[in-house]
Amino acid sequence: MPNLLTVGVLTNLANSMNEPIMPQMREVASLRKLTHRQYDARSPADFDGVITAMKAGVGAFVLLDDTMLIDNAAAIGKLALNHDLPSIGFPAYAEADGLLGFGINFPEIFRRAATFVDKIIKGAKPADLPFERASKFETVVNLKTAKTIRIELPTSVLLRADQVIE
Repeated sequence: MPNLLTVGVLTNLANSMNEPIMPQMREVASLRKLTHRQYDARSPADFDGVITAMKAGVGAFVLLDDTMLIDNAAAIGKLALNHDLPSIGFPAYAEADGLLGFGINFPEIFRRAATFVDKIIKGAKPADLPFERASKFETVVNLKTAKTIRIELPTSVLLRADQVIE
């Protein structure tokens, strides 16, 4: 989206874990010379008004990984689609009509967790095991949504995607 000037972030500030993320979101937007606007939805009743406000104020939005927002991804994705508003969220969000999904590959995390459980069961002390962070991420592109909202995604994005929904 080369003409994107303003990006929104859909968050749920009822969840105290979301506020510490916002300074980094603002910094990344600033580095990309984008205006950043934050939109708060604390319950599903807020979605319609918030998405309508975003349509008037931003060119696209990012959906934070928040339990309430994740649980309502289908409703958010449908509203974004109905408002022709490009959006990105966690991988499953693209399957719920979001344009793009990007995030941790949870099956890989679960496999790694099983390795740690096995070591602990065999006597390893948890404190002696190394800390690991996610190293595999997945990108999901929803071409149906792209066509509906009239966004043409570059071939380079499609080639990098782990999954393309057609």
